[in-house]
Amino acid sequence: MEHISIITVNYRQPEATIAFLESLKEQSFQNYEVVLIDNAPLIDHSADFSAACPNLKLIINPDNIGFAAANNQGMSIAEGDFFFLLNNDTIVTEGFFETCLEGFKDPKIGALSPLICYYESGERIQYAGFTPLNWRGQNELIGQHQIESGQFPETKPTPYVHGAAMIIRREVWETVGGMSEDFFLYYEELAWSEAIRAAGYAILVVPQARIYHKASLSTGLDSPLKLYYLTRNRLVFMQRFRPVVQRWLFISYFFLLVVPLRLFTLWRSKQYHHLRAFQKALFDWCRGNLGYQNLSGL
Repeated sequence: MEHISIITVNYRQPEATIAFLESLKEQSFQNYEVVLIDNAPLIDHSADFSAACPNLKLIINPDNIGFAAANNQGMSIAEGDFFFLLNNDTIVTEGFFETCLEGFKDPKIGALSPLICYYESGERIQYAGFTPLNWRGQNELIGQHQIESGQFPETKPTPYVHGAAMIIRREVWETVGGMSEDFFLYYEELAWSEAIRAAGYAILVVPQARIYHKASLSTGLDSPLKLYYLTRNRLVFMQRFRPVVQRWLFISYFFLLVVPLRLFTLWRSKQYHHLRAFQKALFDWCRGNLGYQNLSGL
């Protein structure tokens, strides 16, 4: 039987993390280890985490090193044949692990994600795959906000895994490495997917496996922090992974149309913290300031 490593990151959400760890006990599949990376804790919850999950591998970082770097830490000490990178604000369903492993029967499958539903709204879908990014640097979550009624019955290729639930073969990680830490937050899973596919592996969405996601607990649904990293990292991603012509077409479109419109909209609505976050994202991309950036002064 395959041995799996469940890797999750906590950033000041001990209650959500404990609920996640507790949900693992209810699974019939128990051939796993759990690696928890705790970023910048205000209070030491090690005892609480260990009580929820005995034999836990725990890494405590005094600073918030970000989603990508923390998961890379976890993978570096994980011992499983497969790495299940699951958000701490998710809840797995019965049979989840077995169904995901079934998706790897073909050795050419390098990574996959399950069907993801919003925790708060029961059977409302968040993710049933991604569409490819277009020249404007935009794509869509397939099935988002639809009520799940069996409309996605088949395992299918998808260009990108979803950051809330990514499953990858160990050998793929050994081949392509971990996620780029330049992104810090957002777009790192898209960049990782590009590297996985460039190495000759396919990526799947497996809708028979389901997970529930308490979306945006860490960053907020519409926070300046989220706007900053989404804006900066969208530019970084398109610059790195799109052909030259498409890259310059995107940059022209973005700075001639998107930027003026967004600046005006944020100014008119008096969202000044968001406005400064957006401006800083543009300046930092131009200067090559990647990874973590201090936004406390916005």
